[in-house]
Amino acid sequence: MMFIVGPRQIGKTTLSLSLKHTGAYCVYLNWDDAQDQILILKGMQTLLEEKNLFVSRSQKPILILDEIHKFKNWRELKSRRIELVVS
Repeated sequence: MMFIVGPRQIGKTTLSLSLKHTGAYCVYLNWDDAQDQILILKGMQTLLEEKNLFVSRSQKPILILDEIHKFKNWRELKSRRIELVVS
């Protein structure tokens, strides 16, 4: 799990999104987006299935959860199958 922290408007989201350009399979979800919030609330298993993160790849896929600190139970979102980036 990787945490990207810092003051407001410093570029945490931009840095997180830049991971998509590394060649790794990345999925970006933002707690402030209602559709993303619904998916996150369904639980990690459902999220991984719906975003196709169970597919075998040469490297672990990356799941980016932006603004996730607003979700009280964010610490419960864990999986050994992915790299989790929290910003």
